[in-house]
Amino acid sequence: FYYVLRNKVVVATPPDFIFGVKPFISNLPAIPTIIAKFIFPVALSTMPLFDDTFTFIGTLLFLLALWFVLKSLKQKNWLVVMGFVWFLLFMLPPMLFKLYYSKYILEYYEHRTYLPIMGLLMMVALINDQLKWGYKLRLGLSVGIIVIFTFIASVHSDNFKESVAFFSNATERGNPGACTKRGEYYMEQRDF
Repeated sequence: FYYVLRNKVVVATPPDFIFGVKPFISNLPAIPTIIAKFIFPVALSTMPLFDDTFTFIGTLLFLLALWFVLKSLKQKNWLVVMGFVWFLLFMLPPMLFKLYYSKYILEYYEHRTYLPIMGLLMMVALINDQLKWGYKLRLGLSVGIIVIFTFIASVHSDNFKESVAFFSNATERGNPGACTKRGEYYMEQRDF
């Protein structure tokens, strides 16, 4: 619905390598990458590029999630299926768009995955509910995960405090566009 309304307002048609099927296909690694970073939130970047390791791990996790979804379909556990559909429903539309220099600047936005990740959270919660673990084990795991993720979020939030930290984080992750942007920032500040 959004794209229909947008096409009424924006009359310029973007080229097919920016909007359409080609960008969608080139953005497919975003799905396994986001799943992998949801489970293993390490090597977070302010300007992320696709990483083969996360794509591989995420593909395995995606297949595992698909197995749970198929199993839930047979058991008529519609909430697990809804979580998976929620994830895909909110992941797929942005994948139709790709920045012009995305391969050198950023290929996906980690911060734009919060809404799709709610579907994954729903799936994990419902699958966890099906497991016959004791209350103390569940509570301990939950508290441990919250503490670890709070620490990771706190450390990563420092990368957004200033321009140099923002671009330096991405540069440390091998992003050439971030290195260029950091250099441009230094030039604007007359810091040669």
